[in-house]
Amino acid sequence: MRRKLVAVLGVVGAIALVMVFTNPNKEKYIDYASVKMATDIQNQLCKPTENKNPKDLLGNIKNLAADLCKLGIDSQDALVKKLITPRTQQQNMVIFSIYTTEVPGRTYKTLAIFGNFIGLN
Repeated sequence: MRRKLVAVLGVVGAIALVMVFTNPNKEKYIDYASVKMATDIQNQLCKPTENKNPKDLLGNIKNLAADLCKLGIDSQDALVKKLITPRTQQQNMVIFSIYTTEVPGRTYKTLAIFGNFIGLN
C-alpha cells in the first residue's frame, strides 16, 4: 500500500514539475494573443465576397479590398503587441497561468498550461 502511495505521489510530483517548466510566460502569451486578435479582426472586417465570378467587377474589387485589409492587419503585429501588453493581466498559479486581456469591446481569457493556450471564452 505504501509503495503505491509513493509511486502515485512520484508521478503527481513529476507531472507538477513538468507543468512548472512548461507554464508559458507573458511574452509567449502576447505572441499568441496578437495572432489570435489579428485573426478575429480579420474575420470581422476583412470579409471577401461570396461571388467568385471573375467577370463580377464589384465582387473582384471587394475581394481585393478584403485581401488588402488582411495584409494591413498582418503588417501591424508589433503595434497589436504594443497595445495589448499593458492591457494583459497574468494570474500565475506556478503550474499554469490565466491571462486576461481587455480590449475595447472584448475581454479575452486564456488558460496557459503545458506550453499551450486554451481560450476560455
